[in-house]
Amino acid sequence: MQEPVDLLICNGLIITQDEKHQIFYETDLAVNNGQIIAIGKDLPYQTNHKIDAHRKAVMPGFVDSHMHETLTRGVCEDLPLNRWLDEICFPLDRSHTYETIYAAALMNQLEMIRGGITTFIDIYRFPAACAEVAMRSGLRGIFVPQIMISPSDVGESIESSEKFVSDWKGRSPLITPGFGPHAPYSLPPESYSKIGALAEKYDVPIHTHLSETQWEVGLIRDQFGCTSTEMLQRAGV
Repeated sequence: MQEPVDLLICNGLIITQDEKHQIFYETDLAVNNGQIIAIGKDLPYQTNHKIDAHRKAVMPGFVDSHMHETLTRGVCEDLPLNRWLDEICFPLDRSHTYETIYAAALMNQLEMIRGGITTFIDIYRFPAACAEVAMRSGLRGIFVPQIMISPSDVGESIESSEKFVSDWKGRSPLITPGFGPHAPYSLPPESYSKIGALAEKYDVPIHTHLSETQWEVGLIRDQFGCTSTEMLQRAGV
């Protein structure tokens, strides 16, 4: 009698990420209890969930290392960043609610699944809404509330971000909370220092925008006499 498994993918192009980066042609892959248990030809397993992967690639999921679960893609993308933020992005950010971000997260995460993304870093508003969607979608998410001081009404505060981290840390193996200071031009060095201390306290990651444009680099150099990277180093981040 054949051993039962949860999933059997047959006849696929198996692209591994092992030490030798091996590739197997027209090969089967068996999954049980969330783990790959075998790769080979004509595997001796039975299942109620079988996928014929002929002419398809079977590979580890992609990782999106920076994204915003919002609805502004394609909106005036020809503007310089500083104008796009002030004229397009920030006004839209002010209008969002928990409900609109929840809806945006549903769309974004469905699109990621369709594109083969299994892990992502989301830096934006209402992170709890996006984390709740990830609990439904099964994606692995690193959620860092986008903290802003100037302007103060388009992002999350340090206090609300700490509450999110406290509420969600350890809740699910799929969810990693963290802190997302927006950028050196929207937070002063002392805010970065405070966020760095909180990240160390909770043992969670920090994710930020850094040296995105010549405009930012020039602005930070004029204000602090250093590069954006040096500013964060001085702040202890």
